[in-house]
Amino acid sequence: MFKPVEMCKINVLVLNKHLTETTRKLGGKGSLHLVDAVAQSESHLLNSVDDEHDKSALRQLLEKADSLIRKLGVDENGDVPSMDDLGEEEIAARLDKIVADSKGADDADKLLKLKEEHGGELLFIRSQLNALLSMDEARKHFGQLSHLSCISGWAPKTEVDGIRQIVDEATNGTGIVEVIEAEDDALVKAGVESVPVKFQNGPLLRPFQMLISNFGMPRYNELDPTIFVGITFVLMFGFMFGDIGQGLVLLLVGLFMKFSKKKFDETIRDAGVLLSFCGLSAIVFGFFYGSIFGYEHLIHHLWVNPLKMDIAEGSLLSDIHRLLLTAIGMGVVFTSVAIIINIINHFMTKHVYEGIFDKFGLLGLIFYWSALATGLWMVIKGSIATWQIVLIVTPLVLLFIKEPLHNLLHKHGLFHGESPFGILLEGVLDLMETFTGYMSGTVSFIRVGAFAISHAALCMAVFLIVGMLSKLPLSSLWQAIIIVVGNVIVIAFEGMVAGIQCIRLEYYELFGKYFSSEGVEYKPFSLANKK
Repeated sequence: MFKPVEMCKINVLVLNKHLTETTRKLGGKGSLHLVDAVAQSESHLLNSVDDEHDKSALRQLLEKADSLIRKLGVDENGDVPSMDDLGEEEIAARLDKIVADSKGADDADKLLKLKEEHGGELLFIRSQLNALLSMDEARKHFGQLSHLSCISGWAPKTEVDGIRQIVDEATNGTGIVEVIEAEDDALVKAGVESVPVKFQNGPLLRPFQMLISNFGMPRYNELDPTIFVGITFVLMFGFMFGDIGQGLVLLLVGLFMKFSKKKFDETIRDAGVLLSFCGLSAIVFGFFYGSIFGYEHLIHHLWVNPLKMDIAEGSLLSDIHRLLLTAIGMGVVFTSVAIIINIINHFMTKHVYEGIFDKFGLLGLIFYWSALATGLWMVIKGSIATWQIVLIVTPLVLLFIKEPLHNLLHKHGLFHGESPFGILLEGVLDLMETFTGYMSGTVSFIRVGAFAISHAALCMAVFLIVGMLSKLPLSSLWQAIIIVVGNVIVIAFEGMVAGIQCIRLEYYELFGKYFSSEGVEYKPFSLANKK
């Protein structure tokens, strides 16, 4: 795990006459996450920027450009050519000319000629209009005082020098750039404003960032959980979908989505990376299970056969029992790591008490490990010692009295004006949540093993159907068709099911242990590639 990209507050002060050019250049760079400049000023000394520009006129021009693009059959996702910037009046004049030229041009050849002549220009005009609308929208965040305007926002520390250079160029050296460390910002320290979060991982981990951001964002001063999410997601998927051949299909499909020359957007390519990782994991577990396209007799399994019920000589458990117990063990490890992340996050934010006295804090972890160790001891030895009971009960007692203890430590009195009965009831409920949460959360991971068994059973059903066709005419042909169709169904259905289960376990069993989801995503103001 890593921390998110280091951010700092940027306050830019420019003369009003330089505001438009500064905005355009900052938008071109796309590195400043805008915040309300008026709220940043002490005693709200700044006023909102008066925006008398008629946005409806720009929207009408944009609708006209879109209409012409559709009428001429221009590729809406085509590359936007580089041209000199146009003013609003010049854009309107050019669009009127194209409209006039296209009137009565119902012939396919005429439309094709107009498309070749004006297609790139229309795409550029649309991009320019979108940029102008974005600049007008950005001005809502700006502050103004007399002849000066202020732009405030957050940017990665590595972008500060570039922003200084942009402001210097746009204002002929008259602009002022103030840089404030995130930890020193008054609004952040007061808890009024949150520092936006930008992940710093590369393209291989970006698909897992997508999974995280769909749920929420970590706080700026918390650990970035991307690596943990990536490892756990891929391992659980492979565990449930272990098959060499079917995993290879997923891998190839994922590589096609990632590296195809077709114009897939970034989300599709990221999904291809995720699918490739899942395919690789499925291949590895396929060797463990000895399964190739559902057929389990070509190679011997390296670990278990998911459908083997009988207990082999010299073994205490059947393969199914080993599979299910391993799934629970996986849940114990993943849950423990999630709690450790939660403890670290509390310590990093200087909430030491919460990091210790929390059901998913240090005391909760001690209870969890003590209960697991005692349970194993009872299974192996058939007895339980007094010290083991003390080890389990002590963290529960401390969690039960955490509110009164917190009040005493902060000299607020034992109950701090609250009802003793209310505090008692709250403590009992917390203990019940602690016990049931850990128990149900751990047992929930048995579904990983259960779906591995169901995947193997579905594959076996395909080959049972194949065996029933052996006496039919052209049996080889029918058997081949069933094998192919059956594997396609298994890959689509079981792949979807395994993916859904991975997401469910991440969101409900792991994220709930350590993920606040209260962070703000870094969304810089950008005019680049506006279409």
